[in-house]
Amino acid sequence: MRYIIIITLIFSSCSSLECDKFKTGKFEYQSKYVGKILIERDNHYQTETVVDSGMVARYRITWLNNCAFIMFDRKLLKGKEVINDSKFVEEMNKDTIYNEIIEINGNEYKTKFKFYSSPEWFEGDITRKIGE
Repeated sequence: MRYIIIITLIFSSCSSLECDKFKTGKFEYQSKYVGKILIERDNHYQTETVVDSGMVARYRITWLNNCAFIMFDRKLLKGKEVINDSKFVEEMNKDTIYNEIIEINGNEYKTKFKFYSSPEWFEGDITRKIGE
């Protein structure tokens, strides 16, 4: 039931934004937990590199609509986990992350995201790397 409510909210809340330019490309995100993250996204995968540690992880992605997608099937490709909580990392590896673009300002977008297993939503600002 919770899954249906989340999907309904995602489908209904972002229909007026033009999100196509953020579906693929290279982006940057400043995390308060691990620092700068470089993101590369194509039609099927999102790869994230934590700049300070060199850790690289990849997620499969599926777009639910023009402005919302899910990330799942996380794989660590390089380096060591940057979060020292092994239980959290284990859950993150098998959990689904829901992402919704809620605001666009030029080459930046604000996203809200949550793990399926958690009731808490987070927000962040993602910047498209110019010329890439």
